[in-house]
Amino acid sequence: MDSSLREIIGNPTNCFGGIHVLLVGDWLQQLPVAGQPAFITADEVIQLRRRHSTDYLDRVRRINAYRSHNSVVILTENMRHRRDPVWRDISTSGELEISKMLTLTTIGTKSNCPIIVTSNALRAEFNMSSLRVFCKKAGVVLHRFPGAVSRPRHRLTSPQRKSLESIRDDKTGGMPIVLEIAINLIVQCTKNMSPLLKLANGSIGTVVGFTMPQNDEVRIHTSDTIEEHQHKLPPDIVFVELKDYSNHTFLPGLPPGVVPVCRRIEKGIEVKLPGREFSIAIDQVPLVAAYSLIAEKCQGLTVDKMILAPLKHTTRRTPQPFVVLRSRPEAMEL
Repeated sequence: MDSSLREIIGNPTNCFGGIHVLLVGDWLQQLPVAGQPAFITADEVIQLRRRHSTDYLDRVRRINAYRSHNSVVILTENMRHRRDPVWRDISTSGELEISKMLTLTTIGTKSNCPIIVTSNALRAEFNMSSLRVFCKKAGVVLHRFPGAVSRPRHRLTSPQRKSLESIRDDKTGGMPIVLEIAINLIVQCTKNMSPLLKLANGSIGTVVGFTMPQNDEVRIHTSDTIEEHQHKLPPDIVFVELKDYSNHTFLPGLPPGVVPVCRRIEKGIEVKLPGREFSIAIDQVPLVAAYSLIAEKCQGLTVDKMILAPLKHTTRRTPQPFVVLRSRPEAMEL
């Protein structure tokens, strides 16, 4: 790929012909081999370039790309090497602690730095933890909106309703049973809502406001210094400022880039509880926190930064490959 791009672009002395491309994903193991540390300088392996060009391309360029492009952090056991300048001080931290640390660095900015994962369970855990860190750091109210859940021909019992609240949105057709949002929270739409408003499954934006039903009731309490508002009903509309549309006015009376995400009813959702399986309908606004995304939901997404979590998963035979392209030449020099 490198040699082909050099020939096509006509820049034989530039890596990838001068195109700023970073290949991220199924890299080779970077643990010490035969006493040779993985993270070494190009000067230390200058002889390898002369004798083993394949080793040079597979090792030195990967190392230099990793070092120079600090917008990408690979969360994998293979990178936890004491010689690694990024991992040296945090090699003992758990993934959730890393999530909290990274969230703290992006609060108060418009930067979108999602954590890309292949597990919905890990995505939900990251988002729940990051949301609370965001609310605590920014000093904003956490709003919890339960969806209106119903069951055809049968009423849901109180234990069933309580059990349903713990089910992730990927188990309910992308409709969150409990919507947790806050002002300035980065969210992702989970349904195809409106092509005209650029609201599709996977659209990213920031919450700027919402409207509640007139008969809504709110209970206020504080948990871990975070003020939480527990609502009785789902919101009627959540206003979201879409990413990359700051100069586009979608509807009269709304600021540029802002679109309304309305509540909708999704029927025929099959859920499984211990010893029971039945169908439900959910009336809710299809939004979830977007601090973490699964690999399938980030295809074609343009972000300021990204963090790649472990890409191996029990449901996949091979690691998920990624190609990250940056349009700002000053951000990376390969």
